Amino acid sequence: MNTRRAQPTARSRSHTFKHRLVMWALHHVQAFIFSLGQFCRNPLASFLTAAVIGISLALPAGFYVILENARHITSGWEGTVQITAFLKLDIDDDSAKKLIEQLSQRNDIADVRFISSAEALEEYRRLSGFAQAIDAVQENPLPSLLLIHPQLAGLAGQSADGLLKAVQGLPE
Repeated sequence: MNTRRAQPTARSRSHTFKHRLVMWALHHVQAFIFSLGQFCRNPLASFLTAAVIGISLALPAGFYVILENARHITSGWEGTVQITAFLKLDIDDDSAKKLIEQLSQRNDIADVRFISSAEALEEYRRLSGFAQAIDAVQENPLPSLLLIHPQLAGLAGQSADGLLKAVQGLPE
């Protein structure tokens, strides 16, 4: 017995799709009406359920916002300790470079950077917005300075304080 099924035609396929779409929409309308009825019969329980769902969605989003804000705030931090030593106004650049060599030989200092008074004045002029007022000053009032980065490996509170006191005790 050789029975062959008839191939569905385009019309019967569209009718099937249309029927499925109507049934899908009808099922969703029924579910909506049932849920609305449940909500009206138990308003407190429904409100508490909605509040729990809202909180469970808001907590991760809030933590994500806090984390991104913290990441944005801390992105500009170098993450290292830095000591800024202002030199006396009468110290010239050669004496400052000798001091840098002296400090660079210490084991508890990783890096020393020298900023001359002229460089400091130029940076202040560029960043402060008071270029005209600075130009009116006859002589540079800013001192030269050293930016000292201590060794972080094995740096304890006492050795950091010791380094700070050693820098403060320098005559320059």
